[in-house]
This record gives sequence, C-alpha cells and structure tokens, in this order.
Amino acid sequence: MERGLASETMNIQETQCSQKFIFNPIPPHSIEFLPNEELMRQVTSGLGEIQIGLKTDHTKSTFQVKSETEALKKEKLIVTTKTSTGKLNHDPRDVIDVQIKPEENVKIEKKYVRTDGKIEVEFIAEVAGQLTAEVQVNGNHVSNSPLVVNVKPQGMRITGQFNMKGVNIGSSCLTGIAVNRDNSRIAIANWSSRSVHVFTTDGNLLLTYGSLGRAQGQLPGPEGLAFLNDTDLVIADCEKTFGNQGNGDGQFGNPYGVHIDDDGNIIVCDIDNQRVQVFTRDGDYQYQFGLTTQDTFDPFDVITHDGLFYVSDCNNHVIHVFEKKGNVPTRISTIGGLGSADGQLNRPCGLAIDNDHHLLVCDNGNNRVQKFTLDGRFVGRTCDVIKSPQYITVLRDGQLLVGTLESGVWYVK
Repeated sequence: MERGLASETMNIQETQCSQKFIFNPIPPHSIEFLPNEELMRQVTSGLGEIQIGLKTDHTKSTFQVKSETEALKKEKLIVTTKTSTGKLNHDPRDVIDVQIKPEENVKIEKKYVRTDGKIEVEFIAEVAGQLTAEVQVNGNHVSNSPLVVNVKPQGMRITGQFNMKGVNIGSSCLTGIAVNRDNSRIAIANWSSRSVHVFTTDGNLLLTYGSLGRAQGQLPGPEGLAFLNDTDLVIADCEKTFGNQGNGDGQFGNPYGVHIDDDGNIIVCDIDNQRVQVFTRDGDYQYQFGLTTQDTFDPFDVITHDGLFYVSDCNNHVIHVFEKKGNVPTRISTIGGLGSADGQLNRPCGLAIDNDHHLLVCDNGNNRVQKFTLDGRFVGRTCDVIKSPQYITVLRDGQLLVGTLESGVWYVK
C-alpha cells in the first residue's frame, strides 16, 4: 500500500484467469482495530428472531354488513382476514371472493383495500326485498358467511307544494301536468275551470289558455298534457283535438294521457276506444295498438323508453309493456295487479320515467306514487299520503311534481 488518498488504501486488481475482483491483503501492522463496546453488547444479546408468517385462516376471518338497508341507498361490506391466532392479516396472495345475490338486484360500486388491510365493498340494493351476502377466502367461507340483508322500499317524501301564483286554485280538480325540456315552463290542466295554466318553475303565471265551452279557444275537458317543444303544448281534450269524435283511425272516443316520444311522435291514450294511437308531430295518423285478447283495456297514460311503450290500464290495475315488433306494438309483460301491498296497484293513472330510469306510477286508488325498475321490480313508494294522484312529471334536478284531483300539486323527492 502506498501513502496517498484514502481511496487508494485498497488496491483492486483484475486477473486474466478469473475475471473477478481480488482484494490484496493489507499488512496487519498498518491498521489497529478498536471495537465499539456498545455495539458488541447488542450483538452478544442477540440480533433478533426469525418469525414464520401464518396463513389466513377462514374460520377466524369475518365480514360486516348491515342486516337492514333501503333500496337505492349506498352501503358497505367490510372483510377482516385473520390468522389462526386471531391476528389481523393481509396477505396479497389470498383470493377473496365477495358475492351479493341475486346479482341482478344489486350494483357493486367499488372494491378496495383500506390502509388497515381490511377489504371494503360499496354496493347499492336496486330493489326492495332480500339480499344474501357471501364471502370466501381461498375457496372457503369465512366464519359468519353467508348473511342476509333485508332491503326496505325506498321512501319518497313530499318536500313542498307548488305555489301557483296568480291563480285561485281552491278545490279545483287538477288533471294533466307537464314540464318542457329546458325546465322553464310548467303546464297544469285545470278541469274545474276548463283551462290550462302555464307557469315558470317559480310558480309565476305566464298565461292561461281556454275556458268552459266549445268555441274556438275553449276546452270542454282538458286532460293529459305534453310539450311538443319548449313553448308549444299538446292538450288532450275530451272533445276538441286535432282528430274528431269517433272510433275510426285518427278519431277519439275520449283522449286522456298524451306523450311525445324522442322522435317527436304524439302518442295518445284513447280510453273509450280501448286503444293507443300514434300521430306525427303535425297530427297525421300513423298507427294504433292495444290488447289482442278480448280483455277490456282502459289506457289512461303512456310513456316510452328505449323502444318500449308503458301504458297504465286504470280499471285493470296494471301497467302493460308493449314492444314494437314490425309495424304494431304487442304486449310483452305487465306490472302490478289489484291490491294495496308494495308493488300492487289500485287504478294506476299518470306515468313518468325519472332521471335514473325508474318507472313512476300514480297509484290513484292507494293515494301514493310507486317506483319500479323498467322490468317491473318494486323499488319504493311515497311515505306521505298523496290524495288521488293523477299525473306526474320529473324536473331536471330529480324532483317529482305530482298533480292531484283536489289537493293541488306537490313536490316529491
């Protein structure tokens, strides 16, 4: 070793035979070793111990979930994995399977591992009824799996009354109700005064159309309403429409609910003729449909979604679902049935589809509004009594406006 910089105190040479580094020994007389007494004491007392990791034990692992929830409410399921000694254990090699059944009745929002190692699953029960939650670790059920979760109906409540300024409603019989697409106008049919009032969303009166009589500009019996665009309104009137009275194509016995579909077609429930008729936006007749059986058919209101027609049959206490196959829609299913239990109906009237694609039904005889999935599974109902709900519409913010025969118009959320 030559004197010089510290980096030169060790001389590294590479030999041709080994292709490895060889460290030249340093003469013993050149360095004196002075031991670190504190470190020596630590070494002699032991450097530590080797622990053998324990596997996750499914018999010690558990999960938590509420035994009762409400339809459309977000809930959490939490999985805790443990070893055979009961110690929390998060082993990334574990296969953890979480299932909530029936799968068609639940929506899994998110799955993730928390900072404490527990696994959290966020889910929403989409209908009322019962769910079964199961958790398996590496193919085996955890100690408390499965668990049953009871799902209560979603409770909708009245949040206020729509204040119709400038109009003395009193005990007027209100029928049709509609809102335009930009939510700037709300139209309400007043059977008692044989007129239609148009308001701002704040309830300020913009105009009143019609009065009792049969002359031009008068309305013998306004029922269903629908905005053709943001300003033009279609009114189903029992004797004055773009058709005329009768039972031929394009004629009406007694028109009730009216709906404008996404293509601008005007769809009218012709209740006395037991059929639904479809017209162009200019009022030209296109086609009609109804039941092919001999059963009576009393269509009150109609709404369309994704190629299907939903028609309330008020005196048979059901909602018929029609699908257009070829030129004429045919019935593919029904929703409801006479009764007062959840999902049953008593004289269903007005229909709407909310912003989350649920079917809303004015259950007139049961004094409530009910909510269904589009395939007819029961979701929820109003908790407050709404006397004789007649027609319903949906605002942009998700609130409902429900028109009643004698008690005004109500906000429902």
